[in-house]
Amino acid sequence: MTVDRPPPPARTRHLPADSAAAARGSPQPFSAAAVRRLVRETVAADPTPCDPRAVGDAVLAASELATNAAVHGGGITQCTVRLVPLGIEVSVCDNSPALPRLTERPPLAQAPYSPGGFGWRLVQQLALRVTVVPYDPGPDGAPRGKRITLVLPLY
Repeated sequence: MTVDRPPPPARTRHLPADSAAAARGSPQPFSAAAVRRLVRETVAADPTPCDPRAVGDAVLAASELATNAAVHGGGITQCTVRLVPLGIEVSVCDNSPALPRLTERPPLAQAPYSPGGFGWRLVQQLALRVTVVPYDPGPDGAPRGKRITLVLPLY
């Protein structure tokens, strides 16, 4: 795919902390809603028309990534969103060095209304590329968290 425009510089934000969570001493300074909003704002700033379905898929994948970081990763520590030649790149950092994994769900006949188990699979199916990198080594050199980066098509 050939793109005539250079991508704009990355928009990195330390999203505002949820004041109620901060008052409770919660380790989660960011929310999935803030990550969704950042993805929408970044896409809206792009003058190139985007496929609305692709934008919805990008928002959904970013939301799943952020929710997984909040629920399974000990909280979201940073989110970076930027436009790239293939679409949009979303990076979410969390506090856990544990790698994401696919979970086995019971057959629908046994547990038709059980929540969860679809997010990581959905993220992998929607993204063009998924990378997981340990980061922020502690005093012993072991990583204290990870950065998961998705590249999602928009055009």
